[in-house]
Amino acid sequence: MWVGSATPSPNLRLAAESDGPRRGPPRSVGPTPPPLSVASLLLYSDVATESASGRLPAGRRGSGGRLGSVDAVNWIAGLLIVIGGIAVGFTASLAKSGSLGRNHYAGIRTRTTMSSDQAWQAAHTVSYVPMLVGSMAFIAAGFAAMANAWPVVLILMGTGLVVVVAGGVAGQRAAKASVTR
Repeated sequence: MWVGSATPSPNLRLAAESDGPRRGPPRSVGPTPPPLSVASLLLYSDVATESASGRLPAGRRGSGGRLGSVDAVNWIAGLLIVIGGIAVGFTASLAKSGSLGRNHYAGIRTRTTMSSDQAWQAAHTVSYVPMLVGSMAFIAAGFAAMANAWPVVLILMGTGLVVVVAGGVAGQRAAKASVTR
């Protein structure tokens, strides 16, 4: 007995046929949905944006999809990205000012920078500006996520990551130079 339609689709099969004994009435099992990808998220968010702006027919309005409210997802993701950007900038400021001494939790933590206070301070002084620029890129990416501009988010997050890594590399070189003096 097929559930849902009078003529079964070739992609549907009874759950009891492959899953072994079950309690209750048999249910149909459809094909596996495709994996969630960045492209499908971008497409899904475009549908929600068109729905909110009224460009979709009345029967398709609303954001009700698998992920719930897309606006809420955008705001939560954006808020988390902004908080991360603020944390990077705050940590860079504390480390440069000397308020954040050598530790195993925050800052540029390599063997060279952890070897002495002088190396730690040299690394964070040199990397301060790139870390702040990366922090600003992350904060801007968070606001872009809140505005549902995911291509901009990807560009800003990539830029921020590259700048922060470049700052860390420059800091590591400065730490090495201060240790070899």
